[in-house]
Parts: sequence; C-alpha cells; structure tokens
Amino acid sequence: TMTLEPGEDGWKGTGYLSADGVFCPYADMTGLGGEAKSAISAIAGSVLHNVEVTGYNPETFEKTHVAAGFEFTMKKAEPDEQGRRGYAIGNPLGGIAEVLPSNVHLFHELRSSPVILPPGGISQKVTIRIKACKKSILHLPEARTLKNETGSFTISVEMKDGWVTIERKLTLAGGKVEPEGWPHLRALLLETEDQAGQTLLIK
Repeated sequence: TMTLEPGEDGWKGTGYLSADGVFCPYADMTGLGGEAKSAISAIAGSVLHNVEVTGYNPETFEKTHVAAGFEFTMKKAEPDEQGRRGYAIGNPLGGIAEVLPSNVHLFHELRSSPVILPPGGISQKVTIRIKACKKSILHLPEARTLKNETGSFTISVEMKDGWVTIERKLTLAGGKVEPEGWPHLRALLLETEDQAGQTLLIK
C-alpha cells in the first residue's frame, strides 16, 4: 500500500509492505549494509517509478513474514505536450510473476504440461492512494473483475474526499493447473500486464 500527496518537489508519501510465505523477502533484507532499506526501495520502485524510500520501520521481521511501514518521495513524471503526467502501477518485485515456474510463458497460448503453483493458493494486492482533486485526474484504470476456475483478478477504483484509491488484486487457487486450465490462468496473468489497467494520467 502506498499513499501519496503533493510535496515541495514532486510527491511524498507513506507505505506499508506485508509479505509472507513464498513472497517473504526476509533473506534479501538481512544484513548490516542497508539491505532492508534497499529491498523495500526495490519493491516500492517496482510498483511506482522514481520512488526513493527515505526511512522505514519494521513491524514484523521473521523468516516467514515481513511487515514494515516506510516513507518515500517520488519525482513527478515529465508532462507530455498536453501537460499530462502519466504514472504506471507495476506489479511488485518478488510477487506472483516471480514465483511462477520458470517454464510459464504468457506468449504460449497452449501447454502440454501442468503448471504447479504453491499449495493453498497465493494472493497479491497493490493499493495506491493519491491525494488529487477530480479536475486534475484525466484518466484512471477501469474497474473490472475477472474470475474463473484458477482464481480472480480485480481492479477497483474509488474517488472520495479528495483521494483516489486504486486497488489491484490477483488471487490464484494454487496447486496443479492442468494443461486444459492454462488458458484460464493465462487470462488472469495477462490482466496484470495490461497497460490499460495500470496507467493513470494527472494534469
């Protein structure tokens, strides 16, 4: 979760990272050389570009679960000829895309072998909150939901009290996905890569 509001030179904000199980970044955060801050910076920067984490506060730091709050600044995107600034909400580093088997490729429309996912199911959620008036918002991702036998993908968008909240959530059922189920799993993964569901434009 990342919350942004206008700062002196760009954006400033706070965030919260919670990751457990196969997503836990504990190994990347151990050490005395600033590894924890670097790991949080990398994850935050994969969600929004030009993010600089300025500080963090660990809440839970275990081999199976890491949770931390953090502060950050973010440069404004360069405006285009119409004065629009585009921001893309990316998929988090270390998220579902990176725990999939190495032989999973979205350009394959069909498979002859099953996809083995972590048992019990996996889920990732990215929430972005931006303080911006309605007049300054030129484009938002379209709210939508896709559900099938392998899981679900949802984008929700809310504008309330001067804040825009965008939530992207991908949930996979886990276990073995047989070849005939691959088109359903592929459809969900393609949704996470769709630029239309990632981009927002601000004046």
